[in-house]
Amino acid sequence: MPIADSTLQAWTGKRFPQAARWMVITDHEVREAWKRKGVRLLCYFCWAISLACLLYFYFAANYETLSKIELLRDISRGITIHNALVIDENTYYGWLIGWHSIPICFAVFLAMLTGSGCISRDIKNQALPLYLCRAFGVWDYILGKGASIALYVSSVTLIPTVVLFFCNAFFREDWSLLWRQSSILMAIAGYGLVFVVSLTLLVLTCSSLYKSGRLASLSVIGFYYVSNIMSILLKTSLTAYSEAQGFETFGKWDWISLNNVWICIAAKFFGRSIDMDIGFGTAVLTLTVMCVLCLYILRRRVRAFEVMK
Repeated sequence: MPIADSTLQAWTGKRFPQAARWMVITDHEVREAWKRKGVRLLCYFCWAISLACLLYFYFAANYETLSKIELLRDISRGITIHNALVIDENTYYGWLIGWHSIPICFAVFLAMLTGSGCISRDIKNQALPLYLCRAFGVWDYILGKGASIALYVSSVTLIPTVVLFFCNAFFREDWSLLWRQSSILMAIAGYGLVFVVSLTLLVLTCSSLYKSGRLASLSVIGFYYVSNIMSILLKTSLTAYSEAQGFETFGKWDWISLNNVWICIAAKFFGRSIDMDIGFGTAVLTLTVMCVLCLYILRRRVRAFEVMK
């Protein structure tokens, strides 16, 4: 086509800087994931729970005023709830870890829905060379894919908890709480980052091992639940065997369970004591080894399709 052709139009799209070029991949993956009905329904459900918790925070902050309303006074008559309305580190720990680890299960399922096909779909459609022959490097590709998963997981775990922390001070009209409870905010941010990063790497790794998103999804769910089942079986069977033989127990197998590792790390951040035979150092070492292996596998799997350095 001649340069002077009147149909030639200048490109008017948004240009990303060199260091943020991976955001193009993230933007595409976030939009594609939101088109799935299952992702939207799970996000709406988690956000509805967050809204219910927000209403609880409002009730806790305005208990004295609301208790004067006749309807609420009749409902709460004979029920001692004033002591249960204290918002402290136990409240945020229960929001992130409590309810028998239900929030963790929601986050795992959401990560599976949004990320199981991120890399497997590109491998199946032979689209990886199209990414890597352009300005994207291997780590740009991995970071772009992982950021979309991390964004969705954070939207139902880390971000709502931080919002609740600030809303608690707002409802009580006491902004000094932000300073007095700054250790809680650091615990939320510390554990939240550990959880989001480790879960994102696990999902990306499972996605890179298969050409089918369904197999990747089964791998994520299998790794999460099978590790819990193996931990329980080994702990129960070997503890019973060691007690029957009358020698030292071999029941310390909580480190195998990914769920127990996350709970142990969260308990350390929030200063809680838990009934587990796994220490904080062991939990950190286990999670570090898992993340390093995930990065190694990702680098090897994506590097096989690299056509330009």
